[in-house]
Amino acid sequence: MAYKYRGKVLDAAEPITEEPEAKPTKLPPKPGARCGTTTGYKEHGNYGEEACQPCKTALAEYSRNYRIRVRNGEMIPKAFQPDRCGSYAGYKRHIKRNLPPCKPCLVAHADYMHAWRNKRKAT
Repeated sequence: MAYKYRGKVLDAAEPITEEPEAKPTKLPPKPGARCGTTTGYKEHGNYGEEACQPCKTALAEYSRNYRIRVRNGEMIPKAFQPDRCGSYAGYKRHIKRNLPPCKPCLVAHADYMHAWRNKRKAT
């Protein structure tokens, strides 16, 4: 007995007659290609083909501009907005941004944890 991986054990003398069904490797063509844009570049990849030169140029320009904006400090995350301070969500927002929690958020967190522990003890 010989083992040929095709999902079942076959006898060594038995020839393999059926070929596995081939799956399509490319997506069907999409009308209105957006060549010359970053979206067009991604579509080329989705279709399994090499990107055309206008799409490569568009991606290079976008990447270059993105790096310049990062270096100049234009891509700074939004400033902390204390609209949820005084709630558990506000406390988590402080922690996520590595900021010390304000007093209302500390109180809200303590209340939440107290209620959570009591609920856990009850079950």
